[in-house]
Amino acid sequence: NKIVVQAGELVLAYKRQHKSIEVDFKSDGSPVTVIDKQANEFIVSALTSLTPGVAIVSEEGSNTPLVYPSGDFWLADPIDGTKGFITGLKDYTVNIALVRDGAAELANLYAPEMNMLYYASVGQGAFMKSHRANAVRIHVSHEVPWRSVIGRFHNPDRLRKIMGEHIQENILQVNSSLKLAMVAAGQVDLYPRLGPTSGWDTAAGQVIVEQAGGVLVDFSGKKLQYVAGGSVLNPEFFACSDPAIVPDVLKIHNNLRS
Repeated sequence: NKIVVQAGELVLAYKRQHKSIEVDFKSDGSPVTVIDKQANEFIVSALTSLTPGVAIVSEEGSNTPLVYPSGDFWLADPIDGTKGFITGLKDYTVNIALVRDGAAELANLYAPEMNMLYYASVGQGAFMKSHRANAVRIHVSHEVPWRSVIGRFHNPDRLRKIMGEHIQENILQVNSSLKLAMVAAGQVDLYPRLGPTSGWDTAAGQVIVEQAGGVLVDFSGKKLQYVAGGSVLNPEFFACSDPAIVPDVLKIHNNLRS
């Protein structure tokens, strides 16, 4: 927990000290900031000291692979939601997850501006901790029609067209992996991701959702995995609070695509 929180504090300190954020662009056209890189250096150094010999796959790594390595490895995203972070949004996160045998097993997800830490490990449950408060165990909850959330830069009308009367009219729009934390904490029922993501975007949130009683699967119904030799790019997926609604979501989605 300390590493993800300290990385988040570095990001906050940078924002306080700089009126503008220096932005560069990666080969794929996505933005990256100076503080992305600085937070990455801190995370890599801290994880290397904590678990010598365990590989680290970070979005901002100098040699980020296209496929996952063999053995145990860390997946990290120093700032998840960089696009929103650059525009001044506060709902970005720092994500760190440990992967073993193709599945994420331990997760830390921190929202620095909100001082909210979410963490989980397989078999131990999911927890949320705010500033100067004790950690509380979190669990999914369910409503019908489903409460839904999508990214801030996505069109809610598309989701309304796909899900129709199954979802509530008010669709929340939130940046970063905070959407997965909201599913885990019982604030929403459905988060569909119809667009590109990578393992460092999902691994931490997936553990937290699953340990809170929810599920995260692709549109064939399979859990996202992080298998050695597999692409770091994810298929489209959705997270939901109630495993029982997975067949319904798949049916609605697949009927639309057919």
